[in-house]
Amino acid sequence: MYFENKNIYIIGISGIGTSGLAMFLKEKGVQTEGSSDVRNKQVEKLETKGFKVNIGHDRKIENRIDIVIYTEAIDKKTNPEYIDAKEKGLECLTYRQALGKLTKDYKLISISGTHGKTTTTSLLIAAFLENNIDINAIVGTNIELLNNLNYKVGTSKYFILETCELNQGFLSLNPDILGITNIELDHLESFKNEEEYINCFQNFTKQIKDKIFINTKDKNSKSLKIPKSKIKFFNEEKLPNPENLIGEFNRENADLALQIANYIGLDEQKSLKGIEEFKGIDKRMMNLKDNIYIDYAHHPTAIMKALKGFKNKFKDSKICLIYQPHQYSRTLKLINQFKNVFNDADKVIITDIYECRDKKEDIEKINVEKFIVKTNHKNISNGEGLEKTKKQLNTLKKEFDYLIIMGAGNICNLYKNLY
Repeated sequence: MYFENKNIYIIGISGIGTSGLAMFLKEKGVQTEGSSDVRNKQVEKLETKGFKVNIGHDRKIENRIDIVIYTEAIDKKTNPEYIDAKEKGLECLTYRQALGKLTKDYKLISISGTHGKTTTTSLLIAAFLENNIDINAIVGTNIELLNNLNYKVGTSKYFILETCELNQGFLSLNPDILGITNIELDHLESFKNEEEYINCFQNFTKQIKDKIFINTKDKNSKSLKIPKSKIKFFNEEKLPNPENLIGEFNRENADLALQIANYIGLDEQKSLKGIEEFKGIDKRMMNLKDNIYIDYAHHPTAIMKALKGFKNKFKDSKICLIYQPHQYSRTLKLINQFKNVFNDADKVIITDIYECRDKKEDIEKINVEKFIVKTNHKNISNGEGLEKTKKQLNTLKKEFDYLIIMGAGNICNLYKNLY
């Protein structure tokens, strides 16, 4: 293994991906520690596993460190730890580059795409485990199947990995098998337009050693130029139906997982059992308690599909959606796509816009009130921030059959200490 007998320091160790990598490396016997700008649930998990986690980045990298891995969320021009590591001539790897080094000795199965990556990766893990294959994995959230962790160290040759297109980071990988859920313009801080976005996936397909699984009903995926000998399709016939997952889009995710499992040669009935009995994952239409659900959706298409799936499952119910738009850049550039997206919710509250990797000019061009106008919803209001919105929750719980808290930012703070 590339990191064997090395001392690793991870800048931004509390991210969902970097924390999974850290725990994976430690379990493989690699000395690993790091820093985080905040103390969060992942820091607590790391500390219970014996990690040293420094809070804040204002320090020198100790001389015993061999390799520094960093999250791309840091500002390399101003982060003291990163600057010190470069001045010392240490090997510095992005999180994705580190994954590339880690997985090169495994049979790597990569799940990518705009929507549904985490769910599909988790369902594929479920299929493998039901077939008693002791896989290795890193996924983008904590899942019950992995004891509420987001990684697994196994003994088999297989490594299942969720991979993201942000900053074209997945180009650091060379998977054996790639599953693409769908392709729709996103991460507008990294890509100028849809053509550039699709081209990023096109470049990734050139690095795949064996098969690429394509959604037969997704036009952007089907537009990729891939040798016919490498293509396998999914979402063609009768789809699996995981009873604990809401929405037609999750049946497509389940079918991608099943088709990959079938190609590997797993027992189909066992794979189906694992998929259909899957318990769900953190923040993906997850029932918090009573009538409150939380979901990670933040792209217009994902929001619309999530709400439609929820409405179909709970017919004739009154639904209140509490939503936090994620990133000023995404909100601004996709603003026209939000029209009518919230129609399956009876009431919508917009908390605030979550700032993440945003440019000053984007922040100045969009705000909650401008966003509200573009949605075309008849019963939508400005929550004026998380704290003010939180004060409404107990009243809303009584007024509506279901509350859905939705977004990819810090909106999860809404339900903390609620009960």
